[in-house]
Amino acid sequence: MMNDRIPMLEIPLFPFTRETDKTAAPPKRLRPADALDLPELVREMERSAVCRLPACNGAWAVVSVFSPYSPDMHVMALELSPDRYLPGPERVPDEEGDALAASLAAILVFIENRYGTDAACWGYNWSPRSWGAPEEHTGFQSVPTKWHPQIWAAPPCPGAPYARWATPELLSDSERRLLLDNDHGRLFGETIRGQLERRFGPDSLFRRMFPADGHRCDARGFATGSALAPAALLARPGFFSQALKPVANALDELLRDVTETMTTLDCAGTDRLLTGIEQGTLPDLTLLRAAPALRDPAAIRRAFAVKGYPDGLADALHEPVRLRCEERGDAAEWWRKGFGYALALRGRKDGGTELRIMPGLRNGPGGVVEALGMVLRRPEDRMLDSPARDRKRAVLRELEEYLLQRKKGNDA
Repeated sequence: MMNDRIPMLEIPLFPFTRETDKTAAPPKRLRPADALDLPELVREMERSAVCRLPACNGAWAVVSVFSPYSPDMHVMALELSPDRYLPGPERVPDEEGDALAASLAAILVFIENRYGTDAACWGYNWSPRSWGAPEEHTGFQSVPTKWHPQIWAAPPCPGAPYARWATPELLSDSERRLLLDNDHGRLFGETIRGQLERRFGPDSLFRRMFPADGHRCDARGFATGSALAPAALLARPGFFSQALKPVANALDELLRDVTETMTTLDCAGTDRLLTGIEQGTLPDLTLLRAAPALRDPAAIRRAFAVKGYPDGLADALHEPVRLRCEERGDAAEWWRKGFGYALALRGRKDGGTELRIMPGLRNGPGGVVEALGMVLRRPEDRMLDSPARDRKRAVLRELEEYLLQRKKGNDA
């Protein structure tokens, strides 16, 4: 962010379906509660599927995004089995995940070749335990029952439609606090940094790709860098099984521990309720959305000290968690129950990638775009104009053909 200028994107909706019937209804804007009915979720998502992706036995597809991050290309990968609960990388088998990463690397190459050297972005949002009226409204994981990594072309700012510079005073209070001015981001980032540096030794693939001397923390959480381009990172053998999935496991364990140290929320019990949707058992939403109780603040501070969490973290988290547990005041000030995080990569075709892990504390905006230092606004009452929709559909057809030719070459 130069001279306090922040890239701001305001991207209208982009309806895309494979259906040839011009009278077909546009895709449905899915909410978290819709994602509990896996067969219905899959039926809706299949309408916007561009093509299938080879990934071992997984039913993965490239899906066009209805509420995009970019006026250029933005797709996501989604597993379309109607009986498989898959909230994050931690539940994806290693071999399947490595095959998926190789396919997603090919999409990043497509973006690098088409849109320029520093446009390729990849990442995902995670908040599968964030159930409640404010949590389900906006921010982080919009489809919490299916992990859906995002691949998009970051538009130049300024110079692209729907992209402009903004100054801090133009941001909402929630946006400004998320990106620039908070008392938890650096502390939570240091906590993440400690968790990862304990988990990964100097000879690990993660540390070889992201050396420890590049690890740093700021208001947006944890950041580090790699000499490799985003596509080269995902194409690296073992990227998923030896780096991404262990990182996801470490973050899951950390957020579970912080949650249960501060509140009576039973993360394992929530997970069991949600896993039942694989058999078609819809969980009791009242139970999922119930407010936990806050534990004794002094006991929380003592426990954080024993665990080696940074001084001040308990105090930085306390007020949002208290307000959520007591359901008092403005819900925008409440803790996002169970926490969330966004993990995002952005880099150059010729090498050099930033990795960001941004923790989600409060309700409101937040996700991979914000983790990369941008403001994203997606008006739900507007569609991209006709020329923009036509361009995006043409690019999706090119992407489908590109992936088909790649598959033929690999099969030969």
